Amino acid sequence: MTRRVVLMIDDEPDSFDRVCRHLDQDIYDLHHTHDPHKGINWAKDLKPDAIILDLRMEGLDGYDVCRRLRDHESTQEIPVIIYSVDGEKDPAIIRSLDLGAHAVVEKDRLSILEATLNRFIGYKLGSPVRKFHREGHELKIQGETERVWLDGEEKVLRPLEGKVLACLAAQPGIFISTEQLGEAIWGMNWKYMVKGNIHRLINSLRTKLVTTSGKRLFIDSRPRVGYRLHGKEEEK
Repeated sequence: MTRRVVLMIDDEPDSFDRVCRHLDQDIYDLHHTHDPHKGINWAKDLKPDAIILDLRMEGLDGYDVCRRLRDHESTQEIPVIIYSVDGEKDPAIIRSLDLGAHAVVEKDRLSILEATLNRFIGYKLGSPVRKFHREGHELKIQGETERVWLDGEEKVLRPLEGKVLACLAAQPGIFISTEQLGEAIWGMNWKYMVKGNIHRLINSLRTKLVTTSGKRLFIDSRPRVGYRLHGKEEEK
């Protein structure tokens, strides 16, 4: 089994030791630096499967590190997990996610940290990526919508939005009715739901899959017929 490369940027040595003792060394290939500047350069060279990042560090805090990682082409798609004593404080969570972090975990919640790592880098290593193109734009979907990118920018979907996109991606180019989507998401309980729920989910999904020029290209609708994922799929 290929070990998963994880870079931890944290100026507290004891924190790294605790993470090392908790995580399975047969699964994770752990690297650590206490220097945030070195961590940024190391991330560019190492290209780890995930980065664990503290917020409170001398010289350069975790917010600045996260911003620089997201601004550089070679590191912008690496999952960043903020691991901090501020991990349960709303301002830290909101600011971290706004800067492009994938998740925020309170320090020493080791089981949650492990589950978060598994969520992101497990998908990254094991799930195939499908690519759809339309009018010069690219939509990438990994696995069952575990991760989604539009023109290289990762889009974070809510679980129900992901289910809608997964259903449409299973039959690209084919219109799927509201009833079929509802049953795929809620099962037989669909008959107790309201059709407006699907419409709201589609609108929310379209809002997230909008290009920088404001185009909503990849999800089409046809009155009284349904919705489809519209794009030419790249052959593997």
